[in-house]
Amino acid sequence: MTEPVTALLLYCAWTLLLLVATLAGRSIRVLMGKSRAHEFHPYNYEPANLLDRCSRAYVNALELLPVFAILVAAAEFTGMTAKAGAVAIWIFIARVAQSL
Repeated sequence: MTEPVTALLLYCAWTLLLLVATLAGRSIRVLMGKSRAHEFHPYNYEPANLLDRCSRAYVNALELLPVFAILVAAAEFTGMTAKAGAVAIWIFIARVAQSL
């Protein structure tokens, strides 16, 4: 497996981790009776709320995922994996840092 593909798989795993964290946090709030399921508005964002920040980080990661996948696919098809490897890893690291 090449470095760009590894970076893409790590990026996908990070995106899924953010989704699971958001869903788990919301599920716990609903099951504990602190919130109702319909109270999680998609456009309501309060930076002080950890669940809102996690949800926003997931959406941001999801927005870049198709573009990142196309860049990795183009690198694979053109044989430029050596040059794209370092860039792909840095894109993944930057996304994780931005999410945190």
